Amino acid sequence: MTSPSGVTLQNTLADFFAGQPEVLEWGIVPLNRALPNADNLESWVGQGMHAGLRYMEENLDKRTVPRQLFPWACSAVLFSLRQSVPFGTPTGDFRVAAYALGEDYHRRARRILNEAHHSLSLSTGAAPLRFESFCDTWPVFERDLAAEAGLGWRGKNSCLIHRKHGSGFMLAGFFLDVDFEAYSTPQEDFCGGCTACLEACPTNAFVAPGRLDASKCLSYWTIEAKGDVPSDIAEKSGSWIFGCDVCQEVCPWNHKHIKKSTTSTPKNLPQTGLDWLTLLRKGGGFQSRFKDSPLTRAGRRSLLRNVLIALRNNPQTNIRELVETIGKEESNQSVESGSD
Repeated sequence: MTSPSGVTLQNTLADFFAGQPEVLEWGIVPLNRALPNADNLESWVGQGMHAGLRYMEENLDKRTVPRQLFPWACSAVLFSLRQSVPFGTPTGDFRVAAYALGEDYHRRARRILNEAHHSLSLSTGAAPLRFESFCDTWPVFERDLAAEAGLGWRGKNSCLIHRKHGSGFMLAGFFLDVDFEAYSTPQEDFCGGCTACLEACPTNAFVAPGRLDASKCLSYWTIEAKGDVPSDIAEKSGSWIFGCDVCQEVCPWNHKHIKKSTTSTPKNLPQTGLDWLTLLRKGGGFQSRFKDSPLTRAGRRSLLRNVLIALRNNPQTNIRELVETIGKEESNQSVESGSD
């Protein structure tokens, strides 16, 4: 039977999220069972489709059964955070995933999570409340929890898709030791017979609808992977240097969210190959310029590697000499990934 505090807190949450303009949707998931897509996650990892994402192998049981991570947790509250820059935003000579063009979403999410904790604590007064937030900070199957919370359906491109918001959002949430009276209802799948995302992928990374082979994904290679990029992947990466939005840009549910202008570009982003190379040279200021940006996740050296690949795919003869100079500099120095 639901305690009165659960009803009170649910009303508090509704009021709180109603006052958060960056939050698109929110919902609640009971944690008294394994997530329905848990078997798919386990088989995906078992088949090695997570490529070099070794952290996916760790605490797999906790990802599929959240109460193994926090036994006290009764519910999870999930919310979707508006992507601050729309798909299709011009980024100069090279392409960068839209989510990385604004402030790091982890920072934005943390502000909301801290405010949520404060608001709930005020609501409970002296009564104890256990609260643990997550936004890529714990082994949590966030996409599946969000699907169960009604924030969207699991699309064929492995992204969560919402009929109103498309897939241009990030996810965050928190665990509570509270049972709630009402729970969100998962959304119906509206992908239908559309396969636009599967067909548009430049590297054929989808082995089946909703099943991504990370070892073929440009987002994996341009953000997570270190070292050399396989030649067949590099040749198909075009001008992408951080992430890839192709499977989302072709999605019909995102068409109304695509930026229509072709001239306005993020002012903090280098625009030309020369600008990027200058910034990414040893001591060029990359880390300080992008300290609040997701771009630092790839690190300076990997991002420089990606730029050089993009230049090979789309040669710019006016900077050939600089490319050769930087290549010699990098080969003669041992520099930690991500350093200035």
